[in-house]
Amino acid sequence: MTTMTHTPRSALFPVILTARLGVLDRLLTLHSIYNERRALAQMDASRLSDIGVTRSAARAESRRAAWDAPERWTR
Repeated sequence: MTTMTHTPRSALFPVILTARLGVLDRLLTLHSIYNERRALAQMDASRLSDIGVTRSAARAESRRAAWDAPERWTR
């Protein structure tokens, strides 16, 4: 027969907090990517030229979904 042990709530708090912060961090990252792509879409030709991006590349990047980002952006 298996004995169930009780885990105090205080012991679970760091796990729950870490999980919640992980979700919050992910949401903030997605929001940041969304804002950056929206700003890229609004840049004029002069600014795009300054950062070395063509209008078509900026348009393509700005149309991507926020979750469609390289792994290194979300670390």
